[in-house]
Order: sequence, then structure tokens, then C-alpha cells
Amino acid sequence: MPSQQMIDGQLELMGWRGGFADHVVNRPGHLLANIDIHPVAWILLNENLYHVSRNHNWRWVPINNGFGNVSDQSSIGPNAVPAVQKAGHEGLTILDGSNTTATCMCGPFNALARQIAWHVLGFEDGELNRSFIQGQYVTAPRTDSFDPSWDGNVRTIAQPFRAVRAMKFHNHSFSTGPEGMFMDATVNSGRFADREQFKWLSLGVPPGQVPPSPSGSTPNKSEFWIATPNPGHADMLPPGGPPYLLISTKGLNAYRGDLPMRGDGLTWLKVEGTPEQCPSNNEWPSWWLISAAELPGDLRARLRTLFGLP
Repeated sequence: MPSQQMIDGQLELMGWRGGFADHVVNRPGHLLANIDIHPVAWILLNENLYHVSRNHNWRWVPINNGFGNVSDQSSIGPNAVPAVQKAGHEGLTILDGSNTTATCMCGPFNALARQIAWHVLGFEDGELNRSFIQGQYVTAPRTDSFDPSWDGNVRTIAQPFRAVRAMKFHNHSFSTGPEGMFMDATVNSGRFADREQFKWLSLGVPPGQVPPSPSGSTPNKSEFWIATPNPGHADMLPPGGPPYLLISTKGLNAYRGDLPMRGDGLTWLKVEGTPEQCPSNNEWPSWWLISAAELPGDLRARLRTLFGLP
């Protein structure tokens, strides 16, 4: 791996000296110079990226807000450094300082690590790549992301967002690093060999039609999912056993008239007191993980056909 002098020279060449990339590779007490083993340097780089972002109170947003894109293959920086073909300009507006919003989404965030590895630490093109999870799912619980204020957007009846700390996503992007191991800097995941390891719940479309609410309106079906647990984290599942349902607060609000006003279970007051957008990061809708056995009688009767319940 390059010496400290070489790293600082590459930062100057890219026009990144003193900026975000400099903070990442020269994180106090966690310098990346003179590390000879690329898999080790890659892990430490991702850890630095995660901690520097948390320390600067970054926010996780669901849309690409001008973070650069892969298809832009023009040269980079004041010295016209060639772009890496598989990366283009993804994440570069953060590294060059033109995007100062302190926000990011999963794809560009993980691209930051790859861009720094390629352009500053001397990694070869073939050592790193993008990887994806496609479809609807919920991440592993008790996860803290690079957004220090976000408690996740999934709760249960008994456990608030902060206790669960899981995130419902539609598709997700991370990295393949040296030795073919996956890594996700957004949650400081360390290396994992199986994409499914990142999931807690796989989400499927319910078999039936969405019934009209007590007011006569019909919510969108995308507010309702059947949640199938992956191995592990059984202690975080709600009581009652399968089948498990993931229902948005917006979806539950449509059927609030079927809920008891108060009590220990799912009630009108609990749903009313939960914002439809996640309270710790209102860029994301909020969701409830519920065992079908926890549904109050009137709501269960109304949603029976939708979820195929006995």
C-alpha cells in the first residue's frame, strides 16, 4: 500500500486534499498508509468512511440527490485523471466538495469507498465492484447506519423504532471487495459471503385484494407485505409466531376504525401516535412488524382475505 506521502500526493492530484476523502483516509488514529494487505486496507477504509460520516451527522436519503453517476466517464479533477469505467463519477460530487448536503444514499455512499480505494490507495480495477440486493426486504435488527439520528423505520407493537433498529428497503447497493467478499459501509457490516445474510425479513406480496377501509377508501397494496424471517434474530420477532406481516403506518391508519381505542395490543392511540414518516428521519415511511395473531379481531377479519389468513 502507498506511503503517507504517496496518499497525500494522490489526494492533491485528485483535488481532494482537505476534503471528505482526506478526512476518511487520514482519520486520526486510523491512518491507511503502509498497510500491505489489500483486504485489511479495504475493511479499514470502509470503517473509516462509516465513522467519519456518523461523526459529521450525515443523513441517509432514499433518492440520488446529485451524487454523480456511473455513466459519466469524463476525466476527474483538476488534473484530468481518467475515471474508472465501472464507477464513473458516482460519489464524486461528495469527494470534490461540490455537494455539501451531508446526505447520501446506499449506492453513492458505498461508491465513495471504491473511488478512494482506486484513486488514492492504488487498488486495481478488478479488485472492487458494485453489488446489489433486489426486491423488498428488512435489514438485520440492532443495526446502526452512517446516519446517527436514524433509528430505522420498522417497529413492533411492543418495541419502538430505537429498540428494533431495522430498515425496510426496496433494493440496496453495497460493494464486492478483495477476495470476493461483500461489504456494506452504510452499516459498517464487515465482510459477508452471502447476500441473504444482510436480510432479516424477506417480503412477499399478499395473495388477496386490499379491502375497503371503514371510511370506504382503499389503500395501495404496497402498504402491506408478508414477512418471512431469515435464520437468526428470532429474539426480535413479535410474539404470536408466523405468519408475520409488515404494514405501513399509512396502511394501518386507513383501518384505524377497526382498532380498539386503547389497551396492550395494537390500538387506535398507538397507531395515531406514530408518524407515517419515520420520526427520526422523515425521508422514509414507517412500518409495523406484526404477527397475524396480534391483529385485533375486527382488523383481522377485514384483512383475512388480503393475507390469506385462516
